[in-house]
Amino acid sequence: MDEWKQNAVFALAGMIILALGCWIIIDNGEVSAKSATLVVLGLGGTIGSSWLVALDVREILSTRREKAKLGTPARLELDMPYHELVARFLALAKVDDMVTVEQGWLSWKTQSFADISIRRAGESDWMALYWVRSNWHYTDTQLRRVCKSAAQEMPEEFKKAKAHGLLIYSKGVLSIYPEPHRKQVEDAFMDNIFLPTRETFMTWLAEYADEV
Repeated sequence: MDEWKQNAVFALAGMIILALGCWIIIDNGEVSAKSATLVVLGLGGTIGSSWLVALDVREILSTRREKAKLGTPARLELDMPYHELVARFLALAKVDDMVTVEQGWLSWKTQSFADISIRRAGESDWMALYWVRSNWHYTDTQLRRVCKSAAQEMPEEFKKAKAHGLLIYSKGVLSIYPEPHRKQVEDAFMDNIFLPTRETFMTWLAEYADEV
């Protein structure tokens, strides 16, 4: 049984006990030890459980609002077609053995608590899962709904990934799901693999090669 339902049952039980105590007092015309005990227990149970129900309902509504945000993206202009990513990942793979380059699939496990896996989704478009610092992750159902809302089919490789977010690139626009993770995505990838030009990327790569 859900916690809020259990607390609601306790609140109802408290009301019944309170009503029973009041009935005994009215029926006997006096307050006995038994009736006083029932009134105190009933009143305490009703107030305490009702307060817990209110807290549970507030938490449920807050959770629903947070879940609604999971399907809302931040959008950035970015000229990063898939073939450009392939060229960058091939170069990065020469200096970092945590890079994977396969047919239609790219991935990079960084050393700064941020990982990314990219799946080609058209001639130039692509989709990606990413992992950053977060205490929650997308379920398969949530991720499938987000992909559907963006007119995309969730790739088979994305199942059971427990990713913290989704990137969808199409026609020069990068959509970052969920929107609250925009800053983390920018900090993790905008100063390396998503740098605006090949030249700035190669400059970063040369510096990165000296560090790894």
